[in-house]
Amino acid sequence: MRRAALDGVRIGRTPMNLDRAAVVRDRIGGMTLTAVAKKWGISRSLVCKLVKRSQGGDEGSVLPPSTSVDSVEVTRSGSVELGW
Repeated sequence: MRRAALDGVRIGRTPMNLDRAAVVRDRIGGMTLTAVAKKWGISRSLVCKLVKRSQGGDEGSVLPPSTSVDSVEVTRSGSVELGW
């Protein structure tokens, strides 16, 4: 597996080619969970997850939001001064 990964071979399941916004639009537009799931060929639980993520402002990312520092200055000596 290590060699395959180094060669650029995809390991694991390929990602689904799915228009997530369209799934959410269908569900919010009044279609039932089952109807949306059958139309797009996905599970009902995935429909629920996509709708919840869209209402929460989450675009499907799994990484925590990045934090930023107000200002950082690096001096010539290599030390870091934080301007709080």
